[in-house]
Amino acid sequence: MSSRSLVIFDLDGTLIDSRLDLALSINLVRSSLGLPELPEPVVTGYLGDGIRNLVKRCFQDVECNLDDVVKKYSDAYREHLLDNTTLYPNVKSTLDELATAYNLCVVTNKPEPAAIKILKGLDIFDDFDAVIGGGRCQHLKPHPEPILKAIQETNSKQEGSWIVGDHRTDLKAAENTGLKSVFCKFGFGIMDTCIPDYSIESFEELTKILLNK
Repeated sequence: MSSRSLVIFDLDGTLIDSRLDLALSINLVRSSLGLPELPEPVVTGYLGDGIRNLVKRCFQDVECNLDDVVKKYSDAYREHLLDNTTLYPNVKSTLDELATAYNLCVVTNKPEPAAIKILKGLDIFDDFDAVIGGGRCQHLKPHPEPILKAIQETNSKQEGSWIVGDHRTDLKAAENTGLKSVFCKFGFGIMDTCIPDYSIESFEELTKILLNK
């Protein structure tokens, strides 16, 4: 890997549409505890801040041991994370184009083993110079730590690097590290009060922004 600038991608809602499998796994655990299922949009609205926050929000209607439920959810998701999850259109071809000019990395708050399994299952793991998932660093996005870890691990330049994501955590992480940001409007996250440098309606629009095509 040369000392080039880096494009850092979020995973869920940016590279992949994982909503159905995330909701399925949450509801399998809820059913096992005798709880009614949550609609997929409700589960989706709780995403973006790591597994413990997701579980805490999805089980706020019952008293439970958070660690136990996190483990049950992790086990369920491990079994179902590729049941319905797909790449967004034109992800693979766009990554190939971007790789001609940038190093590429995934930084996600999803636990790293699950992220790697998905990337391998969808045949894009080898497109990235590194994958930084939840559990690798002490802090999750929007803290600068996983972003700076990605820059270091890929031997990239911080100058001219980008963060691409669909959630406020991605945009805030860009602010916290001085990187430019692209917000994926096709994803399922929210901007809140953050203001991205660019917004895109489809993944392939990245080539216009990052490669001036």
